[in-house]
Amino acid sequence: MINEVVPSDPSQDFYGTPGADYLKTTIPLFQRAGAEVTSIQEILQLGIYITNAVKTPKTEYAVDKSSIKKSLPYLEAELSLFSNIKVIMLMGDVAKKAFNMIAKKATKKCYSRCFYL
Repeated sequence: MINEVVPSDPSQDFYGTPGADYLKTTIPLFQRAGAEVTSIQEILQLGIYITNAVKTPKTEYAVDKSSIKKSLPYLEAELSLFSNIKVIMLMGDVAKKAFNMIAKKATKKCYSRCFYL
């Protein structure tokens, strides 16, 4: 699952402190979907890894394309650690843009309609 951008306070990220801001919205989403989870570790145990497309906090309302490009090598490296990926959920426009940049680089094709959820 690829989220858009890291928070300005790393302790508020998915893998930060228990009760982190990013988890305050993520855990209830999983629970409403029927997953009995209360922590990021329990989500990981389900085989679901969550990351951010942009690895630096945004400084303005919108995320600049150059910020996405700077983070792509890190996101690509992260995704390459998983050899058996079945589904990639893209959570927001920034995640979609980042994934399309990776896909286009790899295949020379754009998959925006296939991967926009």
